[in-house]
Amino acid sequence: MDFFEQQELARKKTRVLVLYFSLAVILTMLAVYAVALVGTLYFNQAGTYGRFESTPDPLSTLFSNPSAWWDPQLALIVFFGVGLVVFTGSSVRIYQLARGGGSVASELGGRPVNRQTSDPDEKKLLNVVEEMSIASGTPMPETYVLDEEPGINAFAAGYKSADTAIGVTRGCIRRLSRDELQGTIAHEFSHILNGDMRMNMRLSCLTFGILFIALTGKQIIQLPFRVRFSGSSRGRGGAGPVILVLLASGLALCIIGSIGYFFTRLIQAAVCRQREFLADAAAVQFTRNPDGIANALKKIAGLAEGSSIKSPQASKASHFFFGNAHNSFWDNIFATHPPVVERIRAIEPDFSPDSLAPLPSEESAAIQPAISDLGLNAALGLSALSNTPASGFIQYAGAPDPGHLELARGILDSIPAELQQACRDPLEAKAVIFSLLLSDNAASAESQMALLQNSPEAPVCLEISRLEKSLASLQTNHQLSLVDLATPALRQMSAGQYDSFTGMLTRLAEADGQISLFEYTLQKMLRYHLDAHFHPSPPPKIRYQSLLPVLDAAVTLLGALARVKDGGEDEMLAAFNKGTSQLNVTGQNFTLPPPESCALSAVDAALNQIVLAAPLIRRNILYACASTVMTDQQINLEEGELLRAISASLGCPIPPFASEKL
Repeated sequence: MDFFEQQELARKKTRVLVLYFSLAVILTMLAVYAVALVGTLYFNQAGTYGRFESTPDPLSTLFSNPSAWWDPQLALIVFFGVGLVVFTGSSVRIYQLARGGGSVASELGGRPVNRQTSDPDEKKLLNVVEEMSIASGTPMPETYVLDEEPGINAFAAGYKSADTAIGVTRGCIRRLSRDELQGTIAHEFSHILNGDMRMNMRLSCLTFGILFIALTGKQIIQLPFRVRFSGSSRGRGGAGPVILVLLASGLALCIIGSIGYFFTRLIQAAVCRQREFLADAAAVQFTRNPDGIANALKKIAGLAEGSSIKSPQASKASHFFFGNAHNSFWDNIFATHPPVVERIRAIEPDFSPDSLAPLPSEESAAIQPAISDLGLNAALGLSALSNTPASGFIQYAGAPDPGHLELARGILDSIPAELQQACRDPLEAKAVIFSLLLSDNAASAESQMALLQNSPEAPVCLEISRLEKSLASLQTNHQLSLVDLATPALRQMSAGQYDSFTGMLTRLAEADGQISLFEYTLQKMLRYHLDAHFHPSPPPKIRYQSLLPVLDAAVTLLGALARVKDGGEDEMLAAFNKGTSQLNVTGQNFTLPPPESCALSAVDAALNQIVLAAPLIRRNILYACASTVMTDQQINLEEGELLRAISASLGCPIPPFASEKL
């Protein structure tokens, strides 16, 4: 199943989840209505001044008079009230998680990992995450460590890849070898790529909305003990019925809310368990090392703390984790993960629990080399995917394989250490990005530096000069990888600093009167990586369920890709025809658009329209784009840059690719 099918499946699962939770809310409303109806009848029959002892049984009244079961006015009050409570609870949770994965990590007591850390365990973690990020074509996520957690666990959280956070426990980075940590992180990246992460965030918000009913009931129960009733009320005996009503109402809400929460947690657990098996399988496919993730699971099974999380917030985030966050009886009922032994057997069918050895309480795993010695030489790196057909290109989107992981290691090995270090500091990271936009023409570069000197970004000029030699030694086809590496450091800017930064990017790109394909791609990737962090907004709503409304936009993209191919008009036309044939549109005669219709401004307008199409429509268009590029079985530098810009705009992560022509 490819990336876009996974996204479509995630959308369908979300709709089913919303349906289940809506049903749970309706049943909760009916339960509250039933309690309110019985209470109303009871107090109406009791009259005033608290004469409760002579009150008839309200249940008898209801069974003898079925017409009394429906009270429209009471139903309206209850349904509106319960709906408001659930909406308020979900909104509170949405607000709490507005920052994306970082909100979850902070709530659990996570500490952001300093990217300039000297701790060998943290270096090992950062290196693994960097490799996975480059290999999968996703932005480098924020990375956290839960210092107070000795168990072995990890999580990925966020609404989309641009606001993702990955967190690991102290026990995870200390006890797991590099291969085991890599398998664990690959599991979490699978959740990011397959849409599970966004679904988990929504699950958290919906579940808390139901729980909020019980929390409201708890507050109502406590109200009589916080409020002083007036002496006149006490004198008439009026406080007694009021207190009784409050206690009864609060108790009823607590019970009903808890029951609703119980069933929503069961729904949550059932949805999540199957996704864990799929993520384990994806991690094995990604790393081609079943021993890595299997041995990590074995260590969880052999450790006294297992994968347990001590944080009091763990129950809210249990479905985010690599392993079960709790091991109590009730938590096993709500378990969002299959038993560890079952997960190991899914990877190693012959596994026997008797072979497990208990881990010492304070064992510390041996430190593995920060950089694997499997890095590829330049020749292998450049030819790794040069013969990838278009179908394979789509297959790898969101589902990279070990070849991409090795290529990512080769890319990291080829990036000078000074540049890697610079990408981990906010000021130096800005200098790296600005440097990539400096022209090869000395006069133009001098003009661009003058723009920087006379702007709020002037402090980066010294860093640009310092990094000049390292940047000159960087391979051209690896420049965009610096964007992935610099993303976490750039997220440390304030919103105002980010606006200044992006404004300067535009000014530097336009300094020579035109925007090159590389400049366009770099800005597109940065926007994709960072806009959601600094200016969060709801994802665009799907407007187009068929190809026809966006057909002209698709043709514009195919024409632009055809016109950046090497060769003459015949080669361009052949590439364009190959791409349009993959759109599977009958009765249409396509002609290669003229150059002015394929300008970057036209490409930008086309992408803004296509992003509103359903995932499978976007998949078909991206497949046609890949077919256009791969007509000659090669990807030149400009084709690769435009393809990355298109994919970033459509929210599709592309693993690294290369060509013998680069």
